[in-house]
Amino acid sequence: MGPGRQTGDPAATEECSLLDREFTTAGRGIERIVREWICDEFRLAASAYGIRNADGEELPAGQDG
Repeated sequence: MGPGRQTGDPAATEECSLLDREFTTAGRGIERIVREWICDEFRLAASAYGIRNADGEELPAGQDG
């Protein structure tokens, strides 16, 4: 599929776009909200493995090398 082609449900895409605009209007982009949620999930998993006080921003960071 080439660039600019839309896949999936157009109604769902529009709903996500509307949600993103609402978050942006409120001063927070949807990407930031999702990142915070993912970091919280990583902290929860780390805690289950006995890793306490883990930095939620560092846990999902990419690994070099």
